[in-house]
Amino acid sequence: MLSVTSGFYFLQQVNDGQLKPIIGAIVLLMISLNVIRDRLGERLTRFYQIPYFLQ
Repeated sequence: MLSVTSGFYFLQQVNDGQLKPIIGAIVLLMISLNVIRDRLGERLTRFYQIPYFLQ
């Protein structure tokens, strides 16, 4: 609930011109992470099966 309230007040202070680059960066980051995950595929799955991550 705190994050929704703080987001509401933050978005009231930011105008459209300031928010467009932030949204664009978030979209590019999500696409990049998806491409990396697709290319690494099986290696990434094996990496997360290391006992350190299973605790």
